[in-house]
Amino acid sequence: MKIFVFIFILFNIGYWPVRHAAGPALRRHLGPAFYFAATSTFFAGFAAPNALVFLPWCALVACLGVRTRMDVACRFALLMPLMPAVSPYLVAGGHVLGQFSPSIMVALGAAVMTLVVRGRSPGEPGRGLGAEDAAIAALILIFGVGPVRFENVFDLIRTVMPFVAGLLVPYWVIHRNVHTRAELQLVAACLGCSAAILGVMALYEHHSSWALFDGMTRRFSNSYIYLARSASVRGGALRASTTMAGPIELGMFLIVGLIGAYSARRLFANKTIWWGMLGVILLGVLVTQSRLAVAGTALGLLIVLVVQGRTGLAALFSAGAMAGYLFLLALARSSMRVAAFLGAGKQVAGYRDYRGLLLDRGLEEGRKHLWLGAPMKDVTARLQDLTQGEQIIDFVNTYLNIFLVSGIIGLGAFLIALGLVFLPLLKPIRRNRRSPEEMARAFTLAVLAGLVAQLVGTSFVERVPFMLAIALACSRVIRTSTNRRAITPAASENRYPEGPLRMAATPG
Repeated sequence: MKIFVFIFILFNIGYWPVRHAAGPALRRHLGPAFYFAATSTFFAGFAAPNALVFLPWCALVACLGVRTRMDVACRFALLMPLMPAVSPYLVAGGHVLGQFSPSIMVALGAAVMTLVVRGRSPGEPGRGLGAEDAAIAALILIFGVGPVRFENVFDLIRTVMPFVAGLLVPYWVIHRNVHTRAELQLVAACLGCSAAILGVMALYEHHSSWALFDGMTRRFSNSYIYLARSASVRGGALRASTTMAGPIELGMFLIVGLIGAYSARRLFANKTIWWGMLGVILLGVLVTQSRLAVAGTALGLLIVLVVQGRTGLAALFSAGAMAGYLFLLALARSSMRVAAFLGAGKQVAGYRDYRGLLLDRGLEEGRKHLWLGAPMKDVTARLQDLTQGEQIIDFVNTYLNIFLVSGIIGLGAFLIALGLVFLPLLKPIRRNRRSPEEMARAFTLAVLAGLVAQLVGTSFVERVPFMLAIALACSRVIRTSTNRRAITPAASENRYPEGPLRMAATPG
């Protein structure tokens, strides 16, 4: 329980300043119910005797104190990133029933509460199918059906269900409960609050070289493969992972949280602490030592500035980013850590890095099944030369993975759906580019672009599907919601329990 004490202290260091900085509309979702849900989950992760006790508790805490649809959406946005990365297999009679994670259980709990809560707003979610739905369906088919095909119905079910839970359920929870762009800003702010808390934990992990959640992961790994986060070191320093499965995944979420906190500035009453939150999250991105995360942060912030109409600042930011990169290249000659971060001198079988080798070999094998791809067992058999030290082939390129298991047809369908998702996001909503409506669009466009760009070097596992599903759901809100006037924090508080940003929202 010693580790729980450290986690509890770090959580409080991040939580209380964030709660103090939040305006009334946001602070209500950061109240005692959320505090108990998060801290009790950390405690249960170390105290629960087995996964059959721990996992149901993760679903239950998503429901405690939830009374409105915005309570559901915000609790999910706050808790999903804080859930520890454990995915125990449930086995009965020698048969694997499935692999479940706390994040999946939180999503299922939120889905149940979506059906339970009352009080729908006049602005019901858009009906009918859209490009976002097509993108979700394509991903479920590609990753759920493509790797196993229809050879064994039980294997098919076990493969499909995690992607239904990790893609369709989060997408439905956000899309069903968030109806306006003002409400979308509140969800973005919640993601920013969780990112700030994880940023504090990330800084401690990097400083102490101690992966806080390794012990919890090991407890629920049983006899299955367990990959220690403490082994993720670059340039002699630990790459922070916190509750995520790895530093790349943490870096991806911190980008989402950084853009969310920035775009929802109006929901924070204390601007000094708000700036401090942004700084902690940005430092958290750096201590993941993920080049993709740093590039994604720059891309996301640049998009937000462009959407806001700050073209001069965007140009200055781009010039500064380029100057910073050139400075790091020069510094890499004398600093081992900087050189390791930039990947200088790293060679794998004559290639600059593993990703380059994976892409070359993957395209070589993919051409043999160009149109529909091949089952994953056949793909891995032909790529045995890429086996890593963990005795796995790490497909750290989502687009390549899609191409290998579904061919050009699957990859093309997904890319076309993505293109159709982006089109409405490129159109301004209001002339005032810094209005809440425009900031909601900026958040969605920047997050979606950042995630899509990072899929080039990321595996589609753990919470990556969750993040992409949330971004797609936000895009649907932007596309289908009516323009509504943002309300003041005081007004939102007076409307409880109907939910913040609901009763005072009027057509704009």
